[in-house]
Amino acid sequence: SLANSGSVGTAFYEPFAFVASDHVTSLKRENTSQYVYLFLTAVLEQQKSNFDFNREINDLRIKKMRIMLPVDDNDEPDYQFMEDYMKELMAAKRKQYQKYVEQRLAELGIDDVKNTEVGGYNVSFGKREWKDISIISIFDKIKTGKINNASLCKKTTENGIEYIGATNKNNGCLYFIESSDKINNLLQDGNCIGFIKDGDGSAGYSIYKRESFVSTVNVIYGYASWLNEYTGLFFVSAQDLIKSKYSHGYKRNQQHLRGDRVMLPVNDNDEPDYEFMEECGRKMMAKKYVQYLNFLESSGAI
Repeated sequence: SLANSGSVGTAFYEPFAFVASDHVTSLKRENTSQYVYLFLTAVLEQQKSNFDFNREINDLRIKKMRIMLPVDDNDEPDYQFMEDYMKELMAAKRKQYQKYVEQRLAELGIDDVKNTEVGGYNVSFGKREWKDISIISIFDKIKTGKINNASLCKKTTENGIEYIGATNKNNGCLYFIESSDKINNLLQDGNCIGFIKDGDGSAGYSIYKRESFVSTVNVIYGYASWLNEYTGLFFVSAQDLIKSKYSHGYKRNQQHLRGDRVMLPVNDNDEPDYEFMEECGRKMMAKKYVQYLNFLESSGAI
């Protein structure tokens, strides 16, 4: 599928039947595998720079579009090469992810994945008590992002610093930027919760940031001694349930944040049960990692 407007020039491989608006063109080639389609999708997107919001794709322009493809000895598109290339690339990515997941599982104390039952990582909430907690009361420090002019940032694809914007997609990362003395002075510590102030569709959401980053002023960050990756992700899931309070017309700010409350499990002292939150986070992460490795093995990918 090829977007004719909006995100003009963006292409996707669609493995399932679908319906689409009239701003999308469906391109089909008989007897073509998913691997060839994925190769063609990447090549098609190289044409994005020829289009923008004021120059959309239409039938006439599609007929004139040309793309660079590998060819065989007969100067015809080499579809077998495309398929073999994508299979090799995907196999390498699976191996890379397998290694990463095994490392994460080892950190969680799981070394024998084959003998690990997924059901053993189900979370039981039982009759646990929950309470609405003032968000601001459980954070030690509240800070705002420092960048109000994105032109300060030079994008990069290698060894970059995360630039966090007003979005909950890709865990808030809009892109990576080059390090410099000026940018390094704007760095903010990780292990925090980001509260998104505005942004179309993202106001009221939150994100957990583990690593250092730079950020737009449109995100507020909370720091606390109880935060780690697992308690942070648990908190984000609970906090996002109040997202409906905010919209593009009703932005979040520090004053609104002071009035926000979140439902959290509590201990016998009627305080947030961070140990239980961490246990849940660890179990749910482990369960997903084990499920994915089992899927790769059952599908013959590893």
